[in-house]
Amino acid sequence: MIDCDCVKGQTSAYLSGGGLCLAGLAIYFLFPGEPLYHGKRLNAWVADLHPRVGEARQQEAELALRAIGTNAVPYLLELLEHREPPLLRELRGFSQRTKTFLRMDSQLELPWVAAVERDLQLNAAFAALGPSASPAFPALTNLLLRPETTSVSASALARIGPEAFGPLTRALESPLAEVRAAAAGALGTMPGDLATIIPALQKALADSDKFVRINAVISLGLIAETKPEAVLDDLIRGLRDSSPSVKIFAADFLARLGEDARSAVPELVNMAEGLDRLASGKAVSALKQIDPETAAKLEAN
Repeated sequence: MIDCDCVKGQTSAYLSGGGLCLAGLAIYFLFPGEPLYHGKRLNAWVADLHPRVGEARQQEAELALRAIGTNAVPYLLELLEHREPPLLRELRGFSQRTKTFLRMDSQLELPWVAAVERDLQLNAAFAALGPSASPAFPALTNLLLRPETTSVSASALARIGPEAFGPLTRALESPLAEVRAAAAGALGTMPGDLATIIPALQKALADSDKFVRINAVISLGLIAETKPEAVLDDLIRGLRDSSPSVKIFAADFLARLGEDARSAVPELVNMAEGLDRLASGKAVSALKQIDPETAAKLEAN
């Protein structure tokens, strides 16, 4: 009789061992001579920016990125542009099918970083560099227009400074919804003149794609944290959107404004009386923060 536990363990060991070798070789040949800080390679510091890593290690990695400074830029761009080789993609798929077939525990994972996780790490790395990443500006401007690199590029450009306004607003004209959404989401984090940033977000709030509109609402909500009067009407406009998701994000940011968002009460009441249960619940929740009396009347009916 075959010992399934033994097979699972051996299979996991083979998969993980092979993955480690391939990943190690890829890193070695992709980044020869990359910068070191305190004896640790840049790639390892970037890995410590993963959300599942402890906060102390993340903070140490941020300090390391700042210390490495502009020397980190070429390697971060290579990481951003690097696409997983077909062999690794095939092995990742094979490992997932094998784990499913053998009912392996979810903790038995191959040591490869998925694209979404890599993007989170690179976002944190460019955020740590901030304006020091300015040598990457031309490359990031080009990468902004590619769906697979647009999210990190938009965020990195916004962290560099107000000069990112041009590329980000041009990206709002892209035929690709992913690019427009990334640009809309980055504009709210960029320092600069609100008199130019807000009109660009107002335009994004009328986009045909709901994810672009969601990101526009998020950016407007971030601006509302310091300048609520500048974007209050736009957040209220978000409550009238055709997408329940856009409405929910708008209601959430309005709730954070408390009584300062009293002009949103009529639209929130309409939203609360709507057919979408999630949107209705979010509207009532927002009203509790803005106008508790009206919220109590709605709950009593």
